[in-house]
Amino acid sequence: MGIKRPFAEVGSRGADDDNGADPSSLDNTKRRKQLGKAKHKARQGTSEFSKKRARNIQRLLQRKQDLPANVVNDLERELEAHKADLDDKAFQRKRSAMIAKYHMVRFFERRKASRLVKQLKRQMEQTPESDDTDRLKQDLHTAEVDEAYTLYFPHLESYVSLYGSALSAEADEGGSKTPSAKVSLRAERPPMWSVVERTLAEGPEALRRLREAKPAGGKAVEKTPKRQQLKVSATASNAGGPPPPQKQHKEKGPSRKDGKTGVPSTKDGAAPQLNRRERRRLMHQAKAATEDEDGEDGGGFFEDM
Repeated sequence: MGIKRPFAEVGSRGADDDNGADPSSLDNTKRRKQLGKAKHKARQGTSEFSKKRARNIQRLLQRKQDLPANVVNDLERELEAHKADLDDKAFQRKRSAMIAKYHMVRFFERRKASRLVKQLKRQMEQTPESDDTDRLKQDLHTAEVDEAYTLYFPHLESYVSLYGSALSAEADEGGSKTPSAKVSLRAERPPMWSVVERTLAEGPEALRRLREAKPAGGKAVEKTPKRQQLKVSATASNAGGPPPPQKQHKEKGPSRKDGKTGVPSTKDGAAPQLNRRERRRLMHQAKAATEDEDGEDGGGFFEDM
């Protein structure tokens, strides 16, 4: 059987271990024991960083009016740069959303317009001196503008279909075999079609500028949250008229009881709504009154037998 070590030896060895411990390990232990997490810091170049920095600059300029002129100029220049960066990123988000939204209809209409352009060119090559040359040239020009319309319609505007009316007409007629692009050659065109027609003569670079054009003011239109839209509509409706009627809450008070019967009554004489306890009390009172009347009559039916 082994010999137990004295307590003093064990205690002194533990103290020596603590004194010789690595200070970095102790610091790590303290760090692990700290509650909470470090505050999130936005990375430079992100939208979050630009928003926070622009807000901080605006607050600084409003709070401190005695800053030097060169510092104020630098801050205002930085503020404009952050605002421009935010506007550009909002434009890119809106652009991507609109491209995804109208990608399918633009793709199918571009294929129809391209197919019609090839057909008309083939007809002109096969019959170069026919009587319908002028009509074919006009139709070819319309088809080429249709193709450019599907390619260079501004991304930030809601796309207006070229062949939607022709498709609905085909559905009403039971589905004809004539292509919808050919049926719509004489149909009315959207307003943007004439803009694309004028820009087509200026060259491909002008068409690209038209497609990437920003809305008026240079800012992308952000979608307003639904809750904020409701607040704005309610404020606008109340501005020109009386305030909306408020719900009238009935004041609860002790009901007035009739002195003869003890039944709750109202001033207008209408029958009040009784709760369960009052209904039960009235039922017992009616039952007791009936028994008293039977006793006064002489015991009832079984006494004569």
